Amino acid sequence: MIELVIARYKEDPMQLAWMNTLRPDIKITIYNKGGLEVPGEIPLPNVGLEDHTFLHHIIDRYDSLAEWTFFAQANPFDGCQNAVEVINHFPSSAIWACLTPATGIYFWASCEPHRVEGLCYGHVWDRAVWEIFVQLFTCPAPPVMYFSPHPFFVASRKALLTRSKAFYEKCQEILLARPVVPGATFYGDRHPGPPVSAGPWEWERVWDQLWKPEHTLFAKY
Repeated sequence: MIELVIARYKEDPMQLAWMNTLRPDIKITIYNKGGLEVPGEIPLPNVGLEDHTFLHHIIDRYDSLAEWTFFAQANPFDGCQNAVEVINHFPSSAIWACLTPATGIYFWASCEPHRVEGLCYGHVWDRAVWEIFVQLFTCPAPPVMYFSPHPFFVASRKALLTRSKAFYEKCQEILLARPVVPGATFYGDRHPGPPVSAGPWEWERVWDQLWKPEHTLFAKY
């Protein structure tokens, strides 16, 4: 079975109409952080953007994960313009993936993978990712790391289970504990806003690292 996990905030229902074009065998699970009770959708607190939503699903469903799980924002097209085709043609669409960090993990994007950068938008990203990395793994962080913007990916149950439930709980704990960064504009220079936690934007740069088999875990995970 293939399940599609959607992280929704306050997107207009018309923005969700693309899901009506998916194969009928795709199970859709929508988590809603918009503060509204919507029939058939699962409410979550508005923390941690889609990264928290994806981790919540893995933790909550750890013992009943689908054979394959797609993870996507309610509007996935900012990151992957052909998201519908990717889902409908999976697993054949795996050959279109831009990142494949481990067997059973595929990321897609409309652009080439981005290198985890240094100072940008008022934040030093490679240092932040290193700070997260050393809380999860005992090996040194790779000197060069890449990520897929606006995470849109699929993971097999077998791949997800290569990490323990405690590992994902630690990931969620780290995400929610990341500091506010005064002066940083994570939405870009055209969309400055009040200081917010860097966590979700940092985690966008971490996803690709979670399942790489060469990364050695702490014994408790």
